[in-house]
Amino acid sequence: MHMIKDIINKLMLMIAMIALFSSCSSDNDRELFFIGDSLVARWDLTYWFPTYITHNDGISGSGIAHIQECVGRYVDKEVVVIVGTNDMHTFSQEDDAEYVKNYVEAIKALGAKRIYLFSVFPKSKDLCYGPEDDNEKIKRVNNKIRSAIQGNQIVYIDVYDLLESNGGINMQYSYDGLHLSHEGYELITKQLKKVL
Repeated sequence: MHMIKDIINKLMLMIAMIALFSSCSSDNDRELFFIGDSLVARWDLTYWFPTYITHNDGISGSGIAHIQECVGRYVDKEVVVIVGTNDMHTFSQEDDAEYVKNYVEAIKALGAKRIYLFSVFPKSKDLCYGPEDDNEKIKRVNNKIRSAIQGNQIVYIDVYDLLESNGGINMQYSYDGLHLSHEGYELITKQLKKVL
């Protein structure tokens, strides 16, 4: 009887170890590609996504032109995109439709099997310049992009309201009014992990 109990205990332990190994390694083979501007380039992917294979293709100062240069680069990949902040001063309200069209076409042309597209983030009012408040433009463009995104290929992650306070970025989430602090990255990482 004692021997049977030992065998059962060993089997239960082996089953538990196999289940634990399977659950721990489920993301270890999953690749995520990150593309965009400095908000991507500064994202410590190893820290925030330790169980994934990650690739950081973020370039500081880039905009939608960087995405357009990557047509077809991510065929059958999972891609996370944050881009648009650096473009806000390059077009006027009359050009919104053209910008959104180019933006959506560039995102789709990446060729990814799944795209996790973040909304354009707010920034400090002190960093807004030009005839129009950049944050008002960002909200308007975000709404148009969300409306233009269609299909299961793209998951839109709207974090604008979560990051915004008093018409600009909440300084709890940014150290300079534009780039994210540790708390900012914690927030967007949590939002991304909800849909992965």
